[in-house]
Amino acid sequence: MCHCDIKPENICIVSTSRSKFKLIDFGSATLRFDCHNSYVQSRWYRAPEVMLGLPWDERIDIWSFGCVLAELVLGRPIFYGSSVEQVLAAQSAVLGQVPERLMRGSGLAKVYFTPERELFTLDPTGLPKGACLRLPIPSERTAFEVSMASWHACAWSFCLYLAGQSPLFVLQACTSCSRCARVCASCLLA
Repeated sequence: MCHCDIKPENICIVSTSRSKFKLIDFGSATLRFDCHNSYVQSRWYRAPEVMLGLPWDERIDIWSFGCVLAELVLGRPIFYGSSVEQVLAAQSAVLGQVPERLMRGSGLAKVYFTPERELFTLDPTGLPKGACLRLPIPSERTAFEVSMASWHACAWSFCLYLAGQSPLFVLQACTSCSRCARVCASCLLA
């Protein structure tokens, strides 16, 4: 089963003393063989394969979970943006360029990227209809990596509990742009 909308608002604390949480709002949930809609996940927690119109599976929930973990640490969404283009730009700033394999397989890549793989937006606010604007990709990668070192004890222990690994490992395993390389839920909770 795929929840399809993991975000902080859909995670409830059941017991702080036992570190017990509950996932709620299964209104968008799908089973593996259900029809997969192209509009799933809240934008800031949306996996690249969903935005690029590629096949997706339950690992989009792992992506969203990684985004929630990063938000707990940073105090704000890691991939914030008011449009798909801006979220893709934020993802590229933190994780590097979208892999070529994803770009080749996506019919939507040409909607968001130039042939040189630069992000752009069509009909940006304040410009005439039909205008095209190239979006800058912020170079925040080192700032993100530095911020990982400032995780408070709760986030550290939560990640260590989940994977027996460092928090940076957990985040990287959850937010790999490659769906196949992204850790599966059973491995994360093992």
